[in-house]
Amino acid sequence: MAKANHLNPMKYIEYLLTEIPKRNADDALEDFMPYVVRLAEDD
Repeated sequence: MAKANHLNPMKYIEYLLTEIPKRNADDALEDFMPYVVRLAEDD
């Protein structure tokens, strides 16, 4: 799904593993869906 949304899959996974632990358990995870996420393109 990351590729379908023009994201680098490895950067997306790294982003998820870095950012999700910072969230409160009550926070919605919709912010992390590939169609919402915008990653920096510094390849």
